[in-house]
Amino acid sequence: MLDKRKYNGSFKKGNKINLGRKTSEETKRKQSLSMIGKNLGKKRTKKTLEKMSIAQRLEKGHNWKGENASVASKHRWIITYYGNPPKCEDCGMIGKKTGKIIKQWNIQWSNCDHKYRRVREDYRGRCQKCHWKYDGHAEKLSKMMKGKRPKQFIEYLTGINQTKVKNNGVLKAPQSPAISAT
Repeated sequence: MLDKRKYNGSFKKGNKINLGRKTSEETKRKQSLSMIGKNLGKKRTKKTLEKMSIAQRLEKGHNWKGENASVASKHRWIITYYGNPPKCEDCGMIGKKTGKIIKQWNIQWSNCDHKYRRVREDYRGRCQKCHWKYDGHAEKLSKMMKGKRPKQFIEYLTGINQTKVKNNGVLKAPQSPAISAT
């Protein structure tokens, strides 16, 4: 019989209440039967894992939010189902992996109408520069920084003064042929 002063009804780590007790054969048999059908400690086959994966895709998944999902998750959705865009549709830049440590694709999916629906036709492939121009981030950044960034950086993002060319790391206006000949 249990001593009521030592046992208050809750199990605690290190509890020795069942220490030394023998389990009857009938209890062992009942415990064994109760575990039938439970996949404890067994590896699942690749076929089973694939079925489980299909069962949780899109609307069937328990965490599916539909149109209430975040913008980032909708961008992940289009990359998952349509891959990375091959080239920028504005300037024609060909896509490639860039970066020193983390290799990222340099062409991004840009949403056209900014409603972020799960419709492929609402997205266009754009390089970061064209994506920023299209979304208006370059103008917002230049207003926000108010002269804290170099003028060349803001010109690069906004596309202002595109007639300038880069010479020896410095942006200079191209010289006309008449001036360079003299």
